[in-house]
Amino acid sequence: MKKQNSKKKYNQKIEYILNKISKKILQIKSNKIIILGKKIIIYHKNIYINKSFSITSIKNKYYFLNKNSNKNYINLPIHLIIIKKKKNDSFNINIFINDKIYLNIIEEFINISNDNYFNYNLNICINKKSYLNYLRLINDKKKNKFYLQDNIKLNTKSKLKKNIFFIKFKKINLISNIKLKKKSFLNINSISIIRKNFLKFKINILHHSYKTKSYQKHNNISLEPGVIDFSGWIKIFKKSYNSQAIIKNNHLCICKKSIINSSPKLGIWNKNAKCKHNVKINNLNKKEIFYLLTRNIQFNKIKKILILKFIKKIFKKQNKKNIYNKIYYIYLKIFK
Repeated sequence: MKKQNSKKKYNQKIEYILNKISKKILQIKSNKIIILGKKIIIYHKNIYINKSFSITSIKNKYYFLNKNSNKNYINLPIHLIIIKKKKNDSFNINIFINDKIYLNIIEEFINISNDNYFNYNLNICINKKSYLNYLRLINDKKKNKFYLQDNIKLNTKSKLKKNIFFIKFKKINLISNIKLKKKSFLNINSISIIRKNFLKFKINILHHSYKTKSYQKHNNISLEPGVIDFSGWIKIFKKSYNSQAIIKNNHLCICKKSIINSSPKLGIWNKNAKCKHNVKINNLNKKEIFYLLTRNIQFNKIKKILILKFIKKIFKKQNKKNIYNKIYYIYLKIFK
């Protein structure tokens, strides 16, 4: 009886926390893992313990998760909700994936403390033909300063698709170091909105072995004066023959006072590799503006229509429509 009562109290506490922060996070059917300060709370619905997927905290407590025999579990994403409770809290999370697993992970940040700094380190290791779809969402109304660092390893035909959405923030420093080995594939897509804020984005990709592929596309929209500083470094070593690397930067510059710096770099030590880099800085299309003005639409509304058109092209290519529709709805609220 005591065990049953303790479980009920534990579940009630978690439901209370979820109800309290439900307005601040994506309301999706998911397996929720709440990281409150330095404690990890697992929301036990639809989660079964196994040794294939692990999340470790600062205290090195391991929590193993794996796909359930039920088919519904595979479709449900794992929702990491990282809550900063005290000042000087820094988060260090390690994710290990083995043996042909297909996973979807969503990551969100919430700050309860008065401290405006958010320090976060993420380490991911993917092995043996497994696939990870990782989504990072930063929609911070308090406008905190984020210092993020990612260290990622892909081994033996593994795949990582990473989508990053920077909606509301004050300052972000993001550094990601990625290693690719043995026919692994990397796909990174990002959208960021600049409104009197600062975004520094550094990506270092190392192709260590043969037939590795990396594709990046970064979309930035500057609405008000702000700074975007992007630097991407790709290294292709001698052993990495028949490998491919593509970087695309697409900027929609509406505010003329905004500063955009993009410097992709390539270091190639193999003749059989294929590499491309592309930078575009676009303004609003004058023909489309003229056409919409003839339809008696105000110029402010025309801006919002064309920005949403730019964003909608990116969302069309996504597979998980339930999740991405809710993120697109956040953009709709901004540009109403």
